[in-house]
Amino acid sequence: MSFFLNPALLGLLSFLAVPIIILFFINRKKIILHWAAFEWMKKAQIVKRKSVRTDQWLKLISKLLLILFIVLFVSRPVLKSEKIGKTLFIVDETLSMEAIQDGKSRRSLAQDALSEMISQGMSDYSLMKFSGRLTEISSPGAAMPSPSAPTKGAFDESPGAAGQKEFFDAILKDPIVQKSDSVVFISDFQKAFWSDPDEIASNVKRFGKKTRLIFKPIPLSDKVPNISLNSLSIPPEGYFPGNESRVIAAVRNCSSSQEDSIPVTLEVNGEKADLAYVSLAPFETKTVSLIFRPKDSGIQALTASLPSDSLDADNRIYATINPPLGLKMLSVSPEKGSKDFGYDVFFCVAVKSFCPKDFISVNSVSPLQFLAEDTDSCDFLLVSGLPIPADSPLTRQISQFIKAGNGSLLLFFMPGSDVSFFESLGLKPSPPLIGECKIDPERSSGTYASFLQDGELDISLPTFFKLSVFQGISDCEKGGRLFLKGVQDSPVCVSNSGGTRIISFGLPFYPSYTDFFYNPNFVQFTMRVMNEALKRRMFFSFVGEETRAMNFDGIAPDRDYFVSVAGEDSKEKLQIQNENGLMFLSRPPMGRAGFYSIYCDNAKFADFGYNLTRKDSLLDPVPPANFEKAIESGLKLAGRDASSKLFEGVKEFFPACIVFLILALIFESYAHFWRKT
Repeated sequence: MSFFLNPALLGLLSFLAVPIIILFFINRKKIILHWAAFEWMKKAQIVKRKSVRTDQWLKLISKLLLILFIVLFVSRPVLKSEKIGKTLFIVDETLSMEAIQDGKSRRSLAQDALSEMISQGMSDYSLMKFSGRLTEISSPGAAMPSPSAPTKGAFDESPGAAGQKEFFDAILKDPIVQKSDSVVFISDFQKAFWSDPDEIASNVKRFGKKTRLIFKPIPLSDKVPNISLNSLSIPPEGYFPGNESRVIAAVRNCSSSQEDSIPVTLEVNGEKADLAYVSLAPFETKTVSLIFRPKDSGIQALTASLPSDSLDADNRIYATINPPLGLKMLSVSPEKGSKDFGYDVFFCVAVKSFCPKDFISVNSVSPLQFLAEDTDSCDFLLVSGLPIPADSPLTRQISQFIKAGNGSLLLFFMPGSDVSFFESLGLKPSPPLIGECKIDPERSSGTYASFLQDGELDISLPTFFKLSVFQGISDCEKGGRLFLKGVQDSPVCVSNSGGTRIISFGLPFYPSYTDFFYNPNFVQFTMRVMNEALKRRMFFSFVGEETRAMNFDGIAPDRDYFVSVAGEDSKEKLQIQNENGLMFLSRPPMGRAGFYSIYCDNAKFADFGYNLTRKDSLLDPVPPANFEKAIESGLKLAGRDASSKLFEGVKEFFPACIVFLILALIFESYAHFWRKT
């Protein structure tokens, strides 16, 4: 049975009427003139008319044939064929295929569908799996693979997501696909990747019609409940050993149903530390705080977990805290003299209250002593209560610390003093403000004082006097970290100069400038300052493709680095990448989630938690209606089309159309030119 690839163009056959209308209705109009020899000429005219009619019929036939074959040529006639030929089955092996439905995994359902299709008498077939890339798993006619879930080794590459772009890019490049007569893709077709009908149709057109493309969706429920733990992170106040600490877990409802009272459990070094509950609306993401108190200053291995559900692979998330020990803070301030307190005392006491000595040691010196200090080994330099005149020994020593780029500078401006040094850093302190100033609660989000909005805390209690603000620093994106009522610019800002992070304050935390340090929440404020000042990274949790660029402090380009499963002996070498001066360790995503260690040569370099991708957590399948446009472009959908029609092929009469079109042109030329001769 013949049909056309472009049947809509058959409407052009209506142009066949044009030459007929011209011949029989337009050219038949005539004017008869009578003259003396009319009767004598009449007989000759009758003979001539017969000759003309013959030529006109030839011209009409040639025009009709030419129009007919042009329309057939552009409509592309083809012939159906039920020959199956070489069939390539591609089975989805991405993470979502591990989801459980009615006690059976999607991978098992895919294997059942594959077995059913092969049992229809196929002998010439091959098998591949798609896990973000195509991999051949069976040669033609080989035995079926086991339907059980594969056991991934730690150093096997983890499957990616089965997105449209990844799938079509893979099949368009693969030589096995190009040699096949039919390609059958068996998948769960997640709505997250296959929701756009126009995109599906466009990709099917890109694939073309030379090879039959068949989609086989496995039978699934329309709504699949799944909750995922998307991330684990340190809050703005940071982590300081020996103190009660928090981590923030982001929990997402990946289904279209309400989920209530979901328990989120935190384990630290294998021991249960905290439990929190969260309720989620459909597709909602919330964060929960989990509290723990580390027993020592060493590495903390954190595991947050959810109860088992449809997809267990996203119910746990792993992270490590590797606190750097032996950090040094050098505080420079005037000698106390007759004053009750030194200018740095309140800030330094706050730091000591949450930093054990083995984590950060604080050493206070006078300006004269500071000139003799070696700042190369200093992680934090605090300068408070000092005017910093231009081109002074003190200024040169501070500038040398900034130039070295080894640490962070905490700089407290004395309102009314010389501003030239601050201007050299790109900052312009204002003259001292007059009157009392209070924190602006409407602009506190993202600042060091944002926590004062929580619970029963009173953000209006801290008061500031005679402070300066940094002109032009009017929001958090520009570096502002504290905003006051009625004042546009910020008195606290963060900037960078070379490799040095600089946190500047428009006042010292000292009596007659503020009473904030009398507030118990001043310690929390100071923790947030120190967390941003701490350049050393200590929290490590990578998800999916993030292992291709793992950032650690102290990576040396001329050393060898190896990754190992925590507690195991096997190791694999990591690649070193240099991107714009930043060093990264790189490898493809691992096949198993858990804790890993990195060794530099034979010494442990760092620990981290690795987690499988969360891109496959949305499990709801796409409705069949989303494939309608793609079906018009040549896609076949198993379950919609009859099994006998799935492997119908087409044979196009393209060469025959060319031959008939050439013959029609030759006949047209004969009717118009050769016949006259």
